[in-house]
Amino acid sequence: SARSKTLTRWAFPAGAGLDAGQFKLVWADAEPAESTITHWHAGFRLTTKVLKLQAVDAPAQAAEQIGERRAVHLERLRYADGHLLLVVQNYLPLSRFERLLAFEGLATTSLYVLLKQEFGVIASTGKRTIEIGRADAHVADLLELQPGERVLFNRETTFDQDGRAIEYYESWHH
Repeated sequence: SARSKTLTRWAFPAGAGLDAGQFKLVWADAEPAESTITHWHAGFRLTTKVLKLQAVDAPAQAAEQIGERRAVHLERLRYADGHLLLVVQNYLPLSRFERLLAFEGLATTSLYVLLKQEFGVIASTGKRTIEIGRADAHVADLLELQPGERVLFNRETTFDQDGRAIEYYESWHH
């Protein structure tokens, strides 16, 4: 499909690589000609639509992972070159990140960049599980699928530079 071709247009620059446990910032800006051995640019542009930013009672799994019941809930749609790619729901401890509720730029600003700039929090490590799941009615509606269709399901708890949980998130990819 046209969408799958769009998502495979980017390769690592010649001679580039990642060691085990290494992280790399990749600019998803549709400017692959700007890539160098140290600065990587993808051949597609990622964009975001914020659906929800609110204080909530977190679902049990999220509350357990972030260490508190009250959370900042952020729900977003992510696109690659305008094609819907995934739904992501983040839950962050409200006691630490309540000021996020007033921020209006999460459609164009990285959550991790914002956490670093505004809170001095650096996303340093995480525990991730990836599996094949089924889209519930809400996720299926957002991804334009039928309820119960298979999706790539990802859940992660992210920790800061001090080992404290800063978020629990779930994402559904199609």
